[in-house]
Amino acid sequence: MKVNRKIAFVIFSDPMIYPPTMNAAAILADHGFEVDIFGLHYHSGDYIEPALGVKVHYLGELRKGIWFRFDFARFCIQVVLAASFKQYQWIFSYNMTGVLPGYLAARLSGARWLYHNHDLTPVRGKWGFYPFLNRMEKLASRRADLVVFPQAERAELFADSAGLKRKPLIVGNGPRRGWGDIVDLEREILDFRSRWGQVVIYQGGLNWMRGLRRVIESMPYWDVPAGLLLVGGTGLQPSFSEDAMAIARTLGVQDRLLIKSTIPYLDLPRFTKACDIGLGVMATTEDDSCLNIRYLAGASNKLAEYMSCGLPVVVPASETYRGFIEDNGVGILVDNSSPQNIAAGLNKLFLNSAMREEISARAKTHFASSLSYEAQFQPVLEAVSRDVD
Repeated sequence: MKVNRKIAFVIFSDPMIYPPTMNAAAILADHGFEVDIFGLHYHSGDYIEPALGVKVHYLGELRKGIWFRFDFARFCIQVVLAASFKQYQWIFSYNMTGVLPGYLAARLSGARWLYHNHDLTPVRGKWGFYPFLNRMEKLASRRADLVVFPQAERAELFADSAGLKRKPLIVGNGPRRGWGDIVDLEREILDFRSRWGQVVIYQGGLNWMRGLRRVIESMPYWDVPAGLLLVGGTGLQPSFSEDAMAIARTLGVQDRLLIKSTIPYLDLPRFTKACDIGLGVMATTEDDSCLNIRYLAGASNKLAEYMSCGLPVVVPASETYRGFIEDNGVGILVDNSSPQNIAAGLNKLFLNSAMREEISARAKTHFASSLSYEAQFQPVLEAVSRDVD
């Protein structure tokens, strides 16, 4: 009897902007699974080469406005039909918008169902399309064979609100082993570093909800004239780069600020590894009320990426960060409530090269042993493998 080793991933977005999704598919393919990813085109410039054994099927474009609901309904139908034809053993749904199509496909085809939530999606109000999806997310997840979250506190919040009987698995969003081993570093960043001696890098969404105004305003208080590199997309605030440079000019630090738009995921280590310190999201709940801000700020993948490249990590002081960063000796916690306090924390690393080197060595070791996607995904891999062996 032939063993069914076919798995479908369902994500109502572009999988190219979700590296953990592509990492999970690649690991499953490495272990003999055939993985189909169903998603939508979103032209962000990101591209991750699918691993051998992984096929990405685009079922349309990711559109907004009046088309969103129509496209969602069509996406659900297409996924259900594909699942009935291919007869997958497992169907993985990603995020709230992936729940309904994945759940329906699993129920109607007899596949087992896993729900993997990357971020808690804030939903306001009781009526409307998103509140409906939010209710479906909680109801359907009670019937999931597995529920996965990237971070324990978020998982507990969701489990309590949804009434889950089974504790979610925790799978952090780090890169795969070897992601930060690149040796061909980006010349532009090396030149920038040679001018300023040290470079602090922030990777992630570029908008004021991420506390970046205070970061820029902290630069005059740095004890050394280090550079600041901001890398990410400006989709939420298209004028961010111009506005950030205007603030930097008023402070006289414009030459020390470099802003780069979204960089393809596999090219990112060439930039990250050329820097000295990795900066976490410095947002407070006044900047962004989203629950994710309180729990690794929705950016646990970025912290692991810094560690993969051997960068000491600087993050806000909180109990969650304390356990993730400080207790493992891979970075320092700072008071992120003011520019002066952020600068005081960074100055500890700027002025102590021995501390930076010690933390760098621990960061690389901790990433390889605990935070790589191979290490984090192991419980899911074991559960899926048991089901088909």
